[in-house]
Amino acid sequence: MDKLIKMIFIFTTFLFISACGEEDVTEEINAYLEETIDIEKEFEASQEKVFELEKKDEELYKEIVGLGSDDEEKVQTLSDQAIDLLDKRLEYLQLEKTSLEDSRATFENIEPLIEKITDEDQKELTQKMYDTMINRYDSYEEVYENYTDSIRLTKELYNLFKEENFNQNQAYTVIGNVNDSYEDVLKANDLFNQETVLYNELKQEYYDMYQTN
Repeated sequence: MDKLIKMIFIFTTFLFISACGEEDVTEEINAYLEETIDIEKEFEASQEKVFELEKKDEELYKEIVGLGSDDEEKVQTLSDQAIDLLDKRLEYLQLEKTSLEDSRATFENIEPLIEKITDEDQKELTQKMYDTMINRYDSYEEVYENYTDSIRLTKELYNLFKEENFNQNQAYTVIGNVNDSYEDVLKANDLFNQETVLYNELKQEYYDMYQTN
């Protein structure tokens, strides 16, 4: 009888240790999720700045194309202002990218923890959430590349506006390139937003089931 009691006690202790281990892994994953959220507050702030600068650039562009050939000096002044705005936008875009890289570096700490999850439903959901977030990071790379290209082309257009011997045909060609580049930005950004929405849905589902605090 003593031996049986001892075996039951050992088995119960093993179950208790396993449960504690599972809880520790979940808490660690949750900590990384929360840290990722905090890091991406910087990303959101940079996005707001980029959006504000886009609006200002749009206003300047409308003003420039609305001027006549007699307003060459004003065209040059406004074009210089627009180029400065593009440079600032590029700076905030780089901050966006840096904050997402920091976010990714933190989030990837979750991957080795997934294998330690013993509950199959939790493991499956966590893996799906993880994979979606990685797809989101990857899709942002496309956004960044297309956006930097569109800024380069737009700057080229404003430099054309500044030229003394303005070439209208060349400008139309560059405008077409700018428009095409912004179409690419919109497509890439749509994919990024879709991945973001999907990740947030999976994260909320995960929190509803496994948040420990």
